[in-house]
Amino acid sequence: MKFIHCCLAVSLVASVIGCEPSAGDLGESGPTTTVPPLGPIEPIGAPAMHPPVSSAPDPEASTESGSVTVGPYRLTPPEKWQRHTPRSSMIMAEFALPKAEGDVADGRLTISQAGGSVEANIERWRGQFPPKPENEVVEELEADGKKITVVDLSGNYMDSRGPMFPAEERADYRMLAAIIPEGEQSYFIKAYGPKKTMEQHADGFRAFIRSIKTEGDKN
Repeated sequence: MKFIHCCLAVSLVASVIGCEPSAGDLGESGPTTTVPPLGPIEPIGAPAMHPPVSSAPDPEASTESGSVTVGPYRLTPPEKWQRHTPRSSMIMAEFALPKAEGDVADGRLTISQAGGSVEANIERWRGQFPPKPENEVVEELEADGKKITVVDLSGNYMDSRGPMFPAEERADYRMLAAIIPEGEQSYFIKAYGPKKTMEQHADGFRAFIRSIKTEGDKN
């Protein structure tokens, strides 16, 4: 009898520990669902879905003798502009435009490359001053044999740090931007900031655009 009792006890323990419910135990019969193992868990506070920002020099946007080279172009910024590491991998070069007295923020200038027509990109910039810019000037200037479209917009600006961040409204802002067509894409030079600061750098912005030279013109 002791042997029988021991066998029954072992059998009972095995059934409790080792058995899984069948399809019938879950209700209607059907295929068994297999749950895949969990992958590695990202530590709390780790950056998520943000483009990496490298502190290494960008080979497509190098600095040489006070100038900046972006793609086939070389431009000379004003001495007061401060070269910064771009916030995003999509930005080829970035500068801070020192704030004017009384303003709380520097201006920001970025250089990037993308597709789309000139008008489509101007319309995109207009949309950053909802419901529409308070003032708008669109003009063309010629530099290094190229026709460059220059846009001057002002009003309440929706400032966004990236597609994953909500935009913040900035009152009394101004944007100066230039579009330089290059094949099927264009180079964009975009500067924005408080109106007083941007007024202080408006002449420097235009001088920066007019300084454009192709790489073949280095000498």
